[in-house]
Amino acid sequence: MGKMKISLRYLKERFLGQGRMDFLFFGAIMLLCVFGLVMVLSASYYTCYKNYGDGFHDFTRQAVCFVLGLVGMIVVSYVPYQLYRKPIVCGSIYAVTLGAMLIAAFFGTEVYGASRWIQIGGITVQPSELAKFVLVIVMAAYITKNAKKISRLKIVPLIIVSILFGLFALTILKQKNLSMIIILGAVFIIMLIWGQFKWWNIGMVLLLAIAAVTLALWMEPYRMERMLSFSNPWADPSDTGYQLIQSLFAIGSGGLFGKGLNFSRQKLLYLTFGENDFIFAIIAEELGFVGCLFLIALYAFVIYRGILIAIRCKEKFGTLVAGGFSIIVGLQAFVHMLITVGALPTTGQTLPFISAGGTSLVIFMVMMGVVLNISRQDERFKKVRTKVESKIVPLERK
Repeated sequence: MGKMKISLRYLKERFLGQGRMDFLFFGAIMLLCVFGLVMVLSASYYTCYKNYGDGFHDFTRQAVCFVLGLVGMIVVSYVPYQLYRKPIVCGSIYAVTLGAMLIAAFFGTEVYGASRWIQIGGITVQPSELAKFVLVIVMAAYITKNAKKISRLKIVPLIIVSILFGLFALTILKQKNLSMIIILGAVFIIMLIWGQFKWWNIGMVLLLAIAAVTLALWMEPYRMERMLSFSNPWADPSDTGYQLIQSLFAIGSGGLFGKGLNFSRQKLLYLTFGENDFIFAIIAEELGFVGCLFLIALYAFVIYRGILIAIRCKEKFGTLVAGGFSIIVGLQAFVHMLITVGALPTTGQTLPFISAGGTSLVIFMVMMGVVLNISRQDERFKKVRTKVESKIVPLERK
């Protein structure tokens, strides 16, 4: 009976004590993922049939990654988020991620002139997809621990978090991933604001960032050409402007209700990467303005629920992590959409939970598991455990 008593206490403290997850947030994530599976099948079928003789090639891989991501998300939703605040944990996560990114940048698989991937057996992994989430965790842990120094205008915390960001940014710059740097920089600034750094600190960081970007563009002229090519893709319609022109054709031809699911013309080998980097263009062509509006509303709901979870969390670390992760979803979706309509340079960036890409899907789903665990700490949801505890306590006394 002693063993029974220990197991029941462990169950009560570790699992039942956390309450239930935010099922509205979970349901919205699932809806996005299912929508993504449908669109990946539609956008990739013709290309996969031509390249592999199997139209379900990308869809099958995406479905497998969805199952892996779902399992990971549910498991992580039970892991107390406070664990990531421990220096040994967040430090190890940061070091491993940075190391993997460096390996990808210098020794990784090169695709279209960019080295961002590591080939492990038959699996291709993009470590930089994890960088933005890791940056949020380490910044949240450091800001929480040094809140007093930050409030007293100490400069050391700003230098430390800037170094953490800078190492990631330089590695991503080596990988030639401009859109990822934009997202990472935006996440960094938002975390500074949310972490209650003073405005003059944030202004100083912005000035340094502008200077660094200017220097990077000056050192490599091709970067400036890439930055400006999206403003007039018709100047080079067969090369640098090709993808954007085809994307604009897809979006423009979609109209109000679209051509119908699976009736895109641009995916018939006109628009390249229509299943990942430009999947929003295929969505616009097949489902029209109404379909895009539905997708944007779904993202807005996910961000709203995530921010709500952050606000309701009573610990600063949990607030920073939940808020940061939710903002990443919104930022990456926004950047992807801006790229497809020609408002940002054409660089590879997936649409969260939607685009084909196993690394992105699994990482986003698992990281949302962390937000779900934070939602379990909401006192409103702990009423569920009280009823179960009342049944367990008598068993322990026996």
